This record gives sequence, structure tokens and C-alpha cells, in this order.
Amino acid sequence: MNNLTFDKLFDLIEENRFVNESDKKIAEKILEAENDWGDWKTLVNNLNEFIIVLEKEVGGTVTKKKSEQTLEKI
Repeated sequence: MNNLTFDKLFDLIEENRFVNESDKKIAEKILEAENDWGDWKTLVNNLNEFIIVLEKEVGGTVTKKKSEQTLEKI
């Protein structure tokens, strides 16, 4: 199984290889969150692991509301 790495995601954004603008914006937000991740970056090697850790942090499926609630706690 090929996992999408942050480097590959960055390349996709740089090459503008998205079907629609919404997908591109989502990818940009994922990279933005990864850049803000800080010391936890060492815990993840690819996008799949990042999402798993993020889901554990917010307590389930990542939604805007859960993300905002988690940020308020931090």
C-alpha cells in the first residue's frame, strides 16, 4: 500500500494536480496543520498516521467543531 506522504501532498499542491479547488484547499489545510504540529511530527511518518493521531486527539472523526473544541483546551 502506498501511503501519501506530506512531501507528495506538497508536490501535488505545487503541481496543481487537483480535480477541483475544494480538494486543493483541503490539501493545503492538511499541510498547514502538519506545519503547526510541532514536536508531534516525530510521531508520524505519513498522512495516514497523521490522521490517526489527529482523530485520537479530537476524540473521533475530525470535524470543524471537534477541532475548535480541542484547540480551546490546548
